[in-house]
Amino acid sequence: MMSLHKTQTTFKNMILTGKIDAPDTVFQIGGTSLEKRLHVYQNNYHVGLSQTLSEIYQTITDLVGKSFMKEMCKAYALQYPPQKACLYEYGEAFPDFIKTFESAQSLPYLTDMARLDWAANIAYHAPDLDFLTPHSLAEINLEENDFKLTLHPSTTLLHSSFPITDIRHYVRDHERQKQESFHIEPKETYTLITRKDHRVITLDITASEYNFLTQGTSLIEALEMTLELFQGFDFQALLQKTISYETFLSPNTNRKLDT
Repeated sequence: MMSLHKTQTTFKNMILTGKIDAPDTVFQIGGTSLEKRLHVYQNNYHVGLSQTLSEIYQTITDLVGKSFMKEMCKAYALQYPPQKACLYEYGEAFPDFIKTFESAQSLPYLTDMARLDWAANIAYHAPDLDFLTPHSLAEINLEENDFKLTLHPSTTLLHSSFPITDIRHYVRDHERQKQESFHIEPKETYTLITRKDHRVITLDITASEYNFLTQGTSLIEALEMTLELFQGFDFQALLQKTISYETFLSPNTNRKLDT
């Protein structure tokens, strides 16, 4: 008799591979063959995960169609079975998987579109930690050498060779699709994805703003390094814009996380 752990592992492998690797007596119940019951479980597995991925990667589904998306999701689910019980955390590796999916090689923008969808998923489900407000900003000495602006967990920064926010807006605007066509051409873009008032926000930013926000150093150092590359960088304009979109953690929250 197999142990519970070995039984579970064997069943999981049979679901993923479709190969029966256990005596019939282990899983046989009633008169239905193991092959037929395994097919039912496999189908439920693929359908459930495909639905989860299609909802998270809604833009990808709109771009490639349900049939193509189903094919990708099935291949992904076989290679990357869930590791956590929470399904909204499933699919993090899907953008990188798309790069290796042979049928998607003619769509070079698809990986970055998937990264945008995943960033939106992160923004929506991120914890409700306090964010930096104009009031709390006024109490901070920005010239302190060790002061650092820390991105809120809901915030992601993306750099793409395609206009990913324009593409996302177009595929979600059915009225616009009726009125005009959209040709996807390469275009260097920098995007900030965050959440405000429980709503996901996608915002195009400049190369200098992206450079500053991705430095990962103190504010003074990040400002100095950005100004070396972009002499026209407007820090005040960036600060006003990002503060209004709840982009940064409150300093008090940040200190609690560090302790």
